[in-house]
Amino acid sequence: MFPTHLIKRFNNTLVFFLLILLTAQINATPKDKHASIWEVIESFKLSIQTKDEALFMTLFYDKNVSWIGVISDETREALIAKNEKFRQQPKIRKSSPEEFIQNIVKSPEVSNETFQNVKITQDSEVASVSFDYQFFKDEKLNNSGQENWQLINTVDGWKINAVNFSFTLAL
Repeated sequence: MFPTHLIKRFNNTLVFFLLILLTAQINATPKDKHASIWEVIESFKLSIQTKDEALFMTLFYDKNVSWIGVISDETREALIAKNEKFRQQPKIRKSSPEEFIQNIVKSPEVSNETFQNVKITQDSEVASVSFDYQFFKDEKLNNSGQENWQLINTVDGWKINAVNFSFTLAL
């Protein structure tokens, strides 16, 4: 028979280790669940910083995915106030990932995009990512807004299938 104080000590130690394991599992699960999508996010940012068009294009299902920018009313009105010709500027601008990264690659300026308040929702086959972004050129804020991605899980991993974003110029 074991002495009572050893049994109590063993039980306390066991409870302590179980709590540590449970806490570690709770903290690890969300990040592990989204790890592959975080890789897409980090590769997106890195390809902008390094002007790596090839890496950037691998992040998309194909080069013709939906890429829609919505110019904020604030930006549109400020542009019109500067020059009336901007009244003709459409509020919605369609583009492509290829056009976006080619503009960055061709520019002599250093580009960088930061993401805040990232939210990922997914099951095993589809996902959505939303975040607040700031886009910098030569360390100066160029524009900012909200960005939303739709992703699909392909045989080659997660790929972005649509990008929608708001666009407010730093005037």
